[in-house]
Amino acid sequence: MSKKKGQATVEYILLLASIVLVISAFLTAFHTHIVRFFFQFIGRVITS
Repeated sequence: MSKKKGQATVEYILLLASIVLVISAFLTAFHTHIVRFFFQFIGRVITS
């Protein structure tokens, strides 16, 4: 039972690491577009 619990923990850690890797790659590739969109959105909210 303990061996399966340890295996499940490792699988969850690998899944979480994969998700973090994909998100960080996305943010690295599109950070300028995300920042530009964010500031345009804030500018529209402030001026309206």
